[in-house]
Amino acid sequence: MSVFGAPVELVWLPRRKARAGAPRADRPPFQPDRASQILATESVWSGHGCALTPNRWPLGDREVLLWATEPVREWPLALLEVALALEERDRVTVLGNTIGAAASIPRAHLHLIDGELPFLAELAREPWTADAAQGIEDVELSRLAPPFPVLAVGLRGPAAARARATHTLIRRRLCASFNIISQNGETWLVPRRGPEIPAPHFPFALGAAELWGRWCYGDRAPFDAATGAALEGAVRESGFPLDGAP
Repeated sequence: MSVFGAPVELVWLPRRKARAGAPRADRPPFQPDRASQILATESVWSGHGCALTPNRWPLGDREVLLWATEPVREWPLALLEVALALEERDRVTVLGNTIGAAASIPRAHLHLIDGELPFLAELAREPWTADAAQGIEDVELSRLAPPFPVLAVGLRGPAAARARATHTLIRRRLCASFNIISQNGETWLVPRRGPEIPAPHFPFALGAAELWGRWCYGDRAPFDAATGAALEGAVRESGFPLDGAP
């Protein structure tokens, strides 16, 4: 299937519906502290303020989660540094969601997935020269260009420089929710304004996986009925216009 002229894939993952705190319309406002229990019982490595665990509900065939060991919601610089260093060294993809942008748990964490997808690489781009970019150094700044309809800021450069620049933009943002997608030496930050679930275009929370090019469905009927036009509508409703205005 094609979305904005670039290829995407649709996957049916019924097991992911069973996640506690899954971003559905009936999600409650509070939940128990599941993250601390996961880190205490499932960590396979820790260091630099981070911990690595398996993912019980993977988006891909080979995937792990990288967590902040401190109970924070915002992604700290150390977490970004470790994740992007692994992306650069091992050619993995890094995906990240905040609450309001598909995260199911309120602890800063990132998905590390084996492999890359072509969607973002095939979209047109143009320089990004917004005032918010002032003082950001050692990376090349761009944004996705039309026909992609919403603001997606790209950072290309060494992993450490991209981590610093991404952390700077996270601290400069005014919206609450955002996604990141990072692969092949380029990190994308997508601020979010729209509903977490852009129905009727897409029945589940739109996350970094979908912006990466992998649209994940929990129910078979919407998976079978999906169209490129509907997926494009979901993106339009979820992000900011290209000029960054509300």
